[in-house]
Amino acid sequence: MAWGVQTGIGSLPLVWFGTDEQKEKFLPKIATGEMICAYGLTEPSSGSDAMEAKTTATLTDDGKHYILNGEKVFITNGGWAELFTVFAKVDGNKFSAFLIEKDTEGFTVGPEEKKLGMKGSSTTALIFQNAKIPAENLLYEVGKGATIAFNCLNIGRFKLGSSCLGGSKLAINAAADYAQQRKAFGTTISKLDAITKKIGEMAVRTFATEVWFIGPLASCKPRLIF
Repeated sequence: MAWGVQTGIGSLPLVWFGTDEQKEKFLPKIATGEMICAYGLTEPSSGSDAMEAKTTATLTDDGKHYILNGEKVFITNGGWAELFTVFAKVDGNKFSAFLIEKDTEGFTVGPEEKKLGMKGSSTTALIFQNAKIPAENLLYEVGKGATIAFNCLNIGRFKLGSSCLGGSKLAINAAADYAQQRKAFGTTISKLDAITKKIGEMAVRTFATEVWFIGPLASCKPRLIF
């Protein structure tokens, strides 16, 4: 989960929509793993309906900063990240995206969520109380937040599917290797019907998943939707 966010929705907004200056500032450290990324979209009152976000961004009179107020929740890598892509509304309804660094004035990271699973990832809230964001940290253009959010989420869904598929293949290989080494009843368990049936079912389900995954992926055009 943490790796998926880092290489997907955490960094792709910058890769696809960042200015040359933004990329020069952040991408080298992201590429080496020195800088962890997170993606702040979900809010207490808006999950799937992201456009109903309540977080606001107001440009200061001198035009040098945006002042952010609001809260994001269930943010993967929240406790580890140094760079956050955060979505907020400018001038009432202009859904926009900002690059926000961890040490930003007025920005705090909430405590770790107590989860039933996904223990290997950090999940927190992000809290903005008059957070002062440099105007140059606006990502792409004012009002283009939906373009950024949904292009990155779309490819993120494919990344999640491919990660699960790869994990399934690794599990099958590990199970098959173990079955050829483990002995019971005078033979390796790979020759027992109950074991071969289990591994066979795993292989069939994984193959079906691969077909389901590759079909839509092959039909996608390699471009962003603006």
